[in-house]
Amino acid sequence: MSSRKDILGLRALALLFVVSPLIGLKQVSGWFIGFDIFFVIVGYLITKHLFDQYRKNAKANNREGYIELRHFYLPAFGPILASAIVVLGLSYLLASLLINRDSIQSFNVESIWAFSMSSNVYSMTHNIDYFLPRSILSPFAFSWATSLLIQGAIIFSLVIVGALSISTTYLGGTKVQSRQRLKIALLVTLFLSFFYMLLESRVHPNTTPFSSGARIWEFAIGGLCATVKFKSRNFESPMLGVNRVIALILICISPFIVSDGNYYYIIVLPLVATGYLLWAAPRVDSTWATRILSQAPLPYLGIIAFPLILWVSPIVYFQNTLNLGDGLLVRVLLVFALVILAIATHALLIKDLGTKLANLGTKDTRMLDKSVSRKTRIGFIATVICIGLSTFSTPAIFSSELNPGERPVSTTAKPTPTPTRPANVVFLGASITSGYAVTPSRNWPALVSSELGWKTTNLARFGTGFTRGYSKGICRTKECKSIAAMAKVAISLRPDAVVISGGRNDCAQARRNPYATRDAIRQTLTSLRTGLPDAQIISMAVVLNDKRPTPQCYLDINSWIAQASSINSINYIPDVSYWLTGKSKLMTTDGIHPTALGHAEISRRFLNWFRDQRIQIRII
Repeated sequence: MSSRKDILGLRALALLFVVSPLIGLKQVSGWFIGFDIFFVIVGYLITKHLFDQYRKNAKANNREGYIELRHFYLPAFGPILASAIVVLGLSYLLASLLINRDSIQSFNVESIWAFSMSSNVYSMTHNIDYFLPRSILSPFAFSWATSLLIQGAIIFSLVIVGALSISTTYLGGTKVQSRQRLKIALLVTLFLSFFYMLLESRVHPNTTPFSSGARIWEFAIGGLCATVKFKSRNFESPMLGVNRVIALILICISPFIVSDGNYYYIIVLPLVATGYLLWAAPRVDSTWATRILSQAPLPYLGIIAFPLILWVSPIVYFQNTLNLGDGLLVRVLLVFALVILAIATHALLIKDLGTKLANLGTKDTRMLDKSVSRKTRIGFIATVICIGLSTFSTPAIFSSELNPGERPVSTTAKPTPTPTRPANVVFLGASITSGYAVTPSRNWPALVSSELGWKTTNLARFGTGFTRGYSKGICRTKECKSIAAMAKVAISLRPDAVVISGGRNDCAQARRNPYATRDAIRQTLTSLRTGLPDAQIISMAVVLNDKRPTPQCYLDINSWIAQASSINSINYIPDVSYWLTGKSKLMTTDGIHPTALGHAEISRRFLNWFRDQRIQIRII
C-alpha cells in the first residue's frame, strides 16, 4: 500500500473526467464516469485496509482475527466529512447572499440534505438529475457524491466485517479460509447490487445513479481486486505491461463512449479495467501504465481530488449566477480558483501537508490517512450533529410518504377557507397544451379546469418553447413569442395559479446551445415566482409519446425544468414523458399531438397527481 502513486494518478484521472465540462470539454458525454472510478478506488482501499488489519490482529491473537471499526471510520472519513462541511458551509454563506428571497426556503431545505450527507436521497425523491454539468443550478449539486461515498463505504465495510467475523465456515466439507470467505461475500454483494441496479434502472431510471444500493457493486469490484493475491512471477510475463496499457486506454476513452443510453452495460468495462490496474501494480515502476499514472502532476492532483470535486459545483453555480460567461479566459481563471480552493481546504484539515507532498513516493500515500488534525475531528463531530439536528428539526423532509422518482418538488400552500369565486388559473405551453387537433372543450387544460372548477386562461400557442416563438397565424402577438414571453403576460393577469407544460420544441436548441436553453428555462420560472410570490405554480416534464429510451435533449430539458422548479419552490410533475408512451390510439397520425383520448389521459394523470399531492390553490 505504501508508495502507490499510481492510485493517486487514477484518482486524478477520475477528477479530470468530473471537471471536464468546467474546462470546456463539452464533447465528453460520459464525464460522470469519474465518480464510478472513484468508488472502485475507495472499495479497493477500504478492503485492503480492513483485511490487513484483520490479518495483523490474527497474528497477534493466536489466529483469531478481528476488526476495530472505531479505529477505521475516523481516519477514513474524517478528512472527507470535514472537507465537505467546510466547502458546503462557505458555499451556503456565499450563495445565501445571491439567492432570490422567494427561493430561500427550497434552498435551505436542499442545504439541510447536503449537510446531513443525504443529498442523493434528495435527488431521488425530488427527481433531480444532477449528472448534467450544464444543469448545475445549486452550489450543492455534487454533494450527492459525498453522500453516496459515505453511505456506500459504511455498507461496504459492514459487509467485509460480517464476512470476516464468521470464525469457521465449511464448504463441501472443506474449511473456508478468511480470504475465500471475503471473496465469496464480495462476489455475492457485487451480483446482487448489479442486478438491483438493472432492475431499478427499468423502474426508476432517473433515480438509479443516486441509489447507494445500486452503487455497492462498484465498491465490490475494487474490493475483489484487493483480495486476489498477485504472484511475483506474473511480472515476468510481457503481456502484463500490454494489458495494463490497454486497461489505461480503455479508462481514458470511456467518457467519450459511455452515455445515458448504454451506461448500465458499458460502464462495467472501464470499472473492471480500473480494478485491474489497482490489482496488478504492487510496485511503482512495474509497467508503463504505472509510470504514466505516477508522473507529475497527477499524484499531486490525486491528493486533493476530493476537495476539488466538492468545489466544482459551487464554482459553476457562481459562474452561472454572476453571469461570468464561458470564454477561455474565464475557464482558465475558474480552474485556477478551483485548484487554489482545493489546496487551501486540504491544507486546513490535514497535518504536515507540505511534508507529505515533498516526500510523495517515500511515504504511505493511501487515502486512509491517519494523521488527521484536530480540525478534522471537529468537522467529523459537526457532521454527526448536523445529521441529528436535520433529522429532528425537519420531520416533513424525511417523511415516509416520499416515493423515490415520483414525488415532485412541492411547497404546498396552506389550507384556506372555501373560496367565494373559482380559482383563476393560467396555462402556458405549446401546441399540446393549446389543444392542437381537438376542439377547445376537449383539450386537457379544459378537462382539468372543468373537473376542478377553475376559471382558465390558456396562453399556450403552437410552435413555441422556452427559447423560441412561432411567427405565423395567431401567434404573431407578443404573448406568443415564447413561453418566457407568455410568463410576463401571466404575471400581469395576477392569477391564483399557473401551469406550465412545454419544452418539446426546444430540443434542437438544447442540442446546439444547452447553456442558452437551460438559462431560458431558469429565467422563465424565476420570473414567474418573483412576479407571483403567492401563487401556486406547477411545472411539468415534456409531454412525449416516443418509445424509451427518451432522447437525450428531452432528458436535459426535463432536468433543467426540475432543478429550476426546485430552486423557485415550484411544484414539478416528473415522468410525464411516459404518460402516452406506446399507446397509438392516444396519438394523431403525426405521432406528436394527442387525440381527444390522449388529452383525456393527460387530464386523468394530472388530476391523480394533483389530488395525491393534496395541492391547494389559495384565492389571492
